[in-house]
Amino acid sequence: MLAAAPHRGSHITLRALGNCIVGVANRPDFVDSSVSTPGSLIAALAGGLDNLADLHTVVTAAGFPAASPAAADVVVAAFRAFGPDAPNRMRGPFAGVVTDGRTVWCFRDHIGFRPLFYRDDSHAFIAASEARQVIAGAQISEQPNLEVLELILYGGMRADTPAALQGVSRLPQATTLTANGLPHTTARRYWHPAELLESARLTSADIGYRFGQLLAQAVARIDRDTARGEEAERQYQVEHQRGRPARVAQAA
Repeated sequence: MLAAAPHRGSHITLRALGNCIVGVANRPDFVDSSVSTPGSLIAALAGGLDNLADLHTVVTAAGFPAASPAAADVVVAAFRAFGPDAPNRMRGPFAGVVTDGRTVWCFRDHIGFRPLFYRDDSHAFIAASEARQVIAGAQISEQPNLEVLELILYGGMRADTPAALQGVSRLPQATTLTANGLPHTTARRYWHPAELLESARLTSADIGYRFGQLLAQAVARIDRDTARGEEAERQYQVEHQRGRPARVAQAA
């Protein structure tokens, strides 16, 4: 399955737990994926965590120290501490899988820089960084999804649009997918940026009034800075006429 994407590297690392196997492939000269140490929870991570050191400190303070400072081990500790919402604590381009041997959690970064594809059928649940790897793992024929190809080429592709290969699904960004042997997987967004934005129900008059306030504030700041500049120039001229070294005060 991992060999279906040879450009990712031939150095393969696997980890098994219960009914599940996770693994990564790296090139000898470039390592950007990792597998956690053995334990009751294991992880495979593609990409990196920009806040790895900070997250390591957070999970340790929460009482869930990582087995090592390595990214995959910190991911395991984060899932122990925060559950399926743990990816919301992570920063950077990443995609990963965590499992306890029975349940599998797949996740992608907030923006979707790193892809993750999957297939869930009566035989197995399979997830990978590339659709072709999923095809190889599921042992199904590789056929193009012409409708998706049209969306890719001409626009209109949604975050949950399937892969360009038939039978393979795409995990949307900022989402954790749970597969536990039940007939259907469940997907849950862990990040809701709209909740971080200020919102208010304002009338046109309210908007105009507030805009006027902010504009007046900006103009007053410009006038103040201009006055400071003029005063500094006058001071310079006076000192220059007296033949003294000019001392110009600059506003912070």
